[in-house]
Amino acid sequence: MRFVTGWLEPKSGRLVAIDQDVIEQAAGYCQKSFSATEAGGLLMGLRRGQSIEIKWLTIPRETDKRQRFGFVREIIGHAAAAVAKWRETGSLADYVGEWHTHPEEHPTPSGIDLSEWSRQSMERTDGWPLFFLIVGTAGFYGALCQGGVVFPMTPIEFAT
Repeated sequence: MRFVTGWLEPKSGRLVAIDQDVIEQAAGYCQKSFSATEAGGLLMGLRRGQSIEIKWLTIPRETDKRQRFGFVREIIGHAAAAVAKWRETGSLADYVGEWHTHPEEHPTPSGIDLSEWSRQSMERTDGWPLFFLIVGTAGFYGALCQGGVVFPMTPIEFAT
């Protein structure tokens, strides 16, 4: 039996389901040592109404700027990987958000994170929400963002 990590937005009931493989890949970049730098990438998946199923992610590229307390994703390599996945899936894979790490056990978004998430969601012309995942050393933080508003989500787990 496979377990999928899910996130529920309590007020609206919107759900984000993340495949175990995606969680394991992202968790592989958690910053457990003092020399570890932040990492991140894009999240790709399928939209099902207002819910999202995350099935793929991009991993850090050599061109990304990674520091202990900062990460800047360079779009070129990540965009190419996203387009390749989109083609591979017959146009089904969609950009649904982003992930990155924080050097703390139970991560919380920084002011920069919240500002950036809000900006990115306001730039969407299709109105779709975006999901943002922060990987800590002992847990995760997830939020849905739509129209500039950040909706913190509650983690859940279920079997498939």
